[in-house]
Amino acid sequence: MAVKKSPHARGKGYGGANRQGQRNIKTSAVRSSTARPAKSAKKSRMFSTSSPKKRQATIIDTIGSMSFTTKIIISIAVAVTAVICLVSLTKSQLTINEKQKVLDDLDTQIAQQQLENDELKDRINGDLDQYIEAYARENLDMVKPGERVYINTVGD
Repeated sequence: MAVKKSPHARGKGYGGANRQGQRNIKTSAVRSSTARPAKSAKKSRMFSTSSPKKRQATIIDTIGSMSFTTKIIISIAVAVTAVICLVSLTKSQLTINEKQKVLDDLDTQIAQQQLENDELKDRINGDLDQYIEAYARENLDMVKPGERVYINTVGD
């Protein structure tokens, strides 16, 4: 009856030392060369530059292997996330529209105030007596002595 050697036993053909104490280089090189392609194959799968179609097929395969309940849960989660994003976007857009309206109103007020300021500067830079006279006529309904004022009652 022959005794089988285990792969861990030292001896010829297993990369260990042979009976003379010499290392069997050939078998250890073979063993290491068979182990390296597995690592490089793993790296090539991790850093694969496969086409998008291959990646898509992988995703489809992954989705296909899921249970029906898992697919429903994922679909609901995606739908809820989409609704939350849509509501948030709508609220943001409404806020932006309100702020834009307020900004437009303020711009209009600024333009009106700027016109009034320019008019007042023109009056002040002119003759002060003319400014006082114009103010008295327009706001206080005053007239000079001997002056006749005609009021249009028909309309503008």
